[in-house]
Amino acid sequence: MQRTALVVAVLLASSAAVVTSTTSCSDDARASGSAGLPDGAAGDPPDASAGPRPLDCAAPLQLDTAFAGGLFSAALTKRESGSSATLVPARDGSVLVRTGSYVQKIGRDGRRDPAFDGDAFFLDPDRAPGSGPMTVTQDRKIVVAFSTAGGTAFNDRRLALARLLPDGAIDRSFGEGGVTVLPNIDPTDASTRSIAPNQVEVAPDGSVYVAGYISNHFQDIPARVFVARLTASGALDMTYGEGKGYFYGPMPLPSKPIGMAVRDDGRLLLGMHGRNAWIGAPSVSASILLLFDPAGQPDPSYGTDGGLAPKELQSGGWVWGVEGNAAVLQGQSTIRRATASGELDPSFGADGSVRQSITDDAGRSFSLTNAHVRRDGSFLLSGSRSGSSSVEAFPVFARYGADGQPCGEPVELAGQNRAFETAVMDEAGAVFAARVRRADTGEDLGTLEIVRLVP
Repeated sequence: MQRTALVVAVLLASSAAVVTSTTSCSDDARASGSAGLPDGAAGDPPDASAGPRPLDCAAPLQLDTAFAGGLFSAALTKRESGSSATLVPARDGSVLVRTGSYVQKIGRDGRRDPAFDGDAFFLDPDRAPGSGPMTVTQDRKIVVAFSTAGGTAFNDRRLALARLLPDGAIDRSFGEGGVTVLPNIDPTDASTRSIAPNQVEVAPDGSVYVAGYISNHFQDIPARVFVARLTASGALDMTYGEGKGYFYGPMPLPSKPIGMAVRDDGRLLLGMHGRNAWIGAPSVSASILLLFDPAGQPDPSYGTDGGLAPKELQSGGWVWGVEGNAAVLQGQSTIRRATASGELDPSFGADGSVRQSITDDAGRSFSLTNAHVRRDGSFLLSGSRSGSSSVEAFPVFARYGADGQPCGEPVELAGQNRAFETAVMDEAGAVFAARVRRADTGEDLGTLEIVRLVP
């Protein structure tokens, strides 16, 4: 099956209302707890071997009250503390959650999976992984990317990856004891360098790609993008990137990788958000697409601008995610799709674009927070609708098919007053959304909240 694309999204000035159905999450429906919540079974897993199930657009999304009573809520401990959460569907109906340095697995019933050992990754004393991306392989292993603190040396930060078994234990067959630390990619002074992995992806042959950026503001060096490839065993693949194992180079603008995917032809599609933030320079932001050949070099035949996405999509854009062979990109006022060759696709949505309104009939504005695309190209947009006061922001979720057509009506969660920072749609069509409520006091490290919506 041809997988469709990179997803990106935008706020549009259309007069049509966005939200027409609501579902509530009352205080009585909440399940509260802490890191020591009672353990529960993960639930019967769906059959994901055939890929994503077609979306049931006739059935609207609704809050799953069987998931922790409607709202999973857990106080964060020091090991779990972080400003945001990373969600990845676990291919068995549950969801993997990463907050700070800790990975845990939440079952379909909204309880932590007792068979999953989240401590195995966190308690390794030789690294300080912090927050970062992760992904799940076809055999349900988990690849986690992070930047090290170099043991006790703050100025020896490196990029690293770890692989976990499906039960959370370290996969000792990967790298050295389960971890691969990349060599020093950036030749500048490590003590003033900002280094961060943003995306990680596993190819069908098991090879691992990691992408991120490195900047050095003290030396006035713009951010540079890197893409590294590792073998399935965790060794740096020296056939990639001119014998170095990685590509490292500047972009037209300082850029941050937002999403990537390995296409069916083995080429890597990388989506980035570029923004010129230098003092005194004109403010410019752009959606940037880059296609890498199997040897780790940018393909100049892609797109219409020396290997980048079409210029029509570069002005004021923001890339939200990547999947498959083509790409759906955010322009200034529309969502569009680029074909596998980097051209605009006129068959996408209505007249080659998808339009999402920024206000409803009541004049409430809509703010996009996140987008997630499945392997079949269907995608989820999530955001919030403003309430009657400046502090209210009701979560909104909208599904779209791979052709850009709406899949049912968008759904607003009543009884909530804050958007979810991230949301994903799994292969069965269920939606998981997470947010971290910030701490009010120095002793309070915040609260992780997760909801599950099902058709």
